[in-house]
Amino acid sequence: MVDTYNICSSVPILLPQRRVTFATTTGISLPDPRYIKLHAAVCRIAHLSAAAEYIEFYERDVESVMALARDGSSADVLSFALQRTKFT
Repeated sequence: MVDTYNICSSVPILLPQRRVTFATTTGISLPDPRYIKLHAAVCRIAHLSAAAEYIEFYERDVESVMALARDGSSADVLSFALQRTKFT
């Protein structure tokens, strides 16, 4: 089984490859095309609503923060990092 999809990106320089192919030679099912389409729609909405920029802001903070602030000002960064671990 083989499924090929076009890649769309707001930053094409980061993705020089414009297509991705999922293939299997085992009995494992390929990703459902409906989920791929849903993911693409959610990404478009996040990009158009500037939510993607907001998420990227917190991702940069999570990577750069070495310790939490005593006054609690880094609570948002900690919260974002903890929520992200649920899905990875």
